Amino acid sequence: MSKRVLPALLPCLLVWVGLPVHVACQSSKLDKRQEQVKGLVKKMDTKINFYGKVLDEQGLPVEGAEVMLHLKRYLTSAPPWFEQIIDISLKSDKQGQFSITNEKGRDLFVKEVKRKGYETSLNHHTRTSYNYSTEMDAVFVPDPQTPVVFWMRKKGDEAFVLTTGLTSSHQPDFRFNQEESGLQKGIDIVQGLEIKEKDLTKPAFNDDPLYCDLKAKAIFDPKTKTWTMVLTPGGADDGILFSEQFLYEAPADGYLLSYTIHPDAFRKEFGLTESSERVEKGQIIQNPGIYLYLRSRGLYSRTHITHLVANKEAIWLSGGSTVLNPYGDRILEKAADLPGDVSVGLRIGVRETFRRNPTARPPKPDLPKLVREWEKNRSATEKLKDWLKR
Repeated sequence: MSKRVLPALLPCLLVWVGLPVHVACQSSKLDKRQEQVKGLVKKMDTKINFYGKVLDEQGLPVEGAEVMLHLKRYLTSAPPWFEQIIDISLKSDKQGQFSITNEKGRDLFVKEVKRKGYETSLNHHTRTSYNYSTEMDAVFVPDPQTPVVFWMRKKGDEAFVLTTGLTSSHQPDFRFNQEESGLQKGIDIVQGLEIKEKDLTKPAFNDDPLYCDLKAKAIFDPKTKTWTMVLTPGGADDGILFSEQFLYEAPADGYLLSYTIHPDAFRKEFGLTESSERVEKGQIIQNPGIYLYLRSRGLYSRTHITHLVANKEAIWLSGGSTVLNPYGDRILEKAADLPGDVSVGLRIGVRETFRRNPTARPPKPDLPKLVREWEKNRSATEKLKDWLKR
């Protein structure tokens, strides 16, 4: 509400909420003042039109996408700092379009866009909140000829995949200071454990063998004060591939025996820019993907780099959660509807197989069968509980 309005209306607002106010307001004047407040509040709500469009990664319209909107408007039966939120649910048409027209309010928020078989993340969109109130800056102007576009990705085949290690939520995580220039470090992606240089020849953890899936070596040039990092897969037949695309099926070919990162050239290759809030700390590069062909047995994994910081003191490469298909398939699409108990059992079985033999490959599960058995057991358990309650 405008600052000019609040002082004039404050006495009557306080009366509304039951607070004692030593102001001589006769009943008729109070009623008149309340009507004035209601009139001003109503004027803050304006006509809302919104035009949207849902497209897939190929730019094709997505029909039947469910769109959940939140519309904010003022209440006139209470002081104007109370607001009402209206839920509006829509579905996109054959052209992927949806719209609302002639609604009343001041703000519109796109809460969710979803459809079975598709994936979307509104966090990746630059705008989900739209202001219509002239009392605020940056008023949104809808245009039916240029609807707001929301992107979805059509999912592919799904599989059970490992998503993080035992101890690390960010893989890989390689850090080198100047004193460590020329040294190597490694990581077992399945177990999520770092392997130091002295252990690279025979890696182990608590007497259990590990496998070095990825090695990193960083070299600092004191003359140019620049870093170079070399990433090498652990096995002789393994491979590494960088891509700016977020792929849910690992590439079949194109893998290299090693990959050398020069921060400046790396930024240019992937069209990346420095993060503005950390420019003073060095070069920060985000979001290219590392795809690995592992363990000489055809295991595939994907990690997205979240940070690559390089300055004269150190270099640091950090990745987001790693996805690994332990069964030899290139599918990296996580099975979304697996019950928790089934996922936990598969995860334990996979890691136990690799703990005993890091180069083994666990048997591929029949996921529909496992889900049916879980549902059958759950049904039997529920029936037993009902019988015991009698």
